[in-house]
Amino acid sequence: MRTKLYMYIPEIGEQLTLEEDWNFVLFKEYRNNDFAKKFGYGVVPYYYPLGSKYEYNFLPLENCKQIEEIYTREFSNKYKSSKDYDTLMSNAIKKIKEELPNLKDEMISELNLCLPKGTVIIPDRIYIRKGKSDYSSITFRIGSFPGKKRFTGRFWVPLKDVNNICCSVDV
Repeated sequence: MRTKLYMYIPEIGEQLTLEEDWNFVLFKEYRNNDFAKKFGYGVVPYYYPLGSKYEYNFLPLENCKQIEEIYTREFSNKYKSSKDYDTLMSNAIKKIKEELPNLKDEMISELNLCLPKGTVIIPDRIYIRKGKSDYSSITFRIGSFPGKKRFTGRFWVPLKDVNNICCSVDV
């Protein structure tokens, strides 16, 4: 089925006001970590033992703090005085697995978020490149959030999620 659409590409810095709740999956990548924290989750970097080397996942913030404490104790503090990176990293991973054996049960691969109607989002970066559609995305900043005076943040989403936004624009 073919649908008629009006194309609109916003300017960087233009304010878009959501006219409907916007549901999307926050992409699990370190640049979305600060935004995930506002919803009680953190993005776990690759050097933690929670998947393959290049896989990121979300964990509740309490788990992220526990991992960071063990990692700092077993790796960061010791690496300053040692050249044996691989051994220290292996020991840190082993300690994390020992001290937090149920960590994988807490891990989630998708963080479903909803920004409510009335939220103002501001395009901060638009990335579209021929032959790299998996990376086509828009980075937004929060201009205002209904019911919260100081809710700010920056996050990026793939174009497929951006295309589900229903918003109004001041012209």
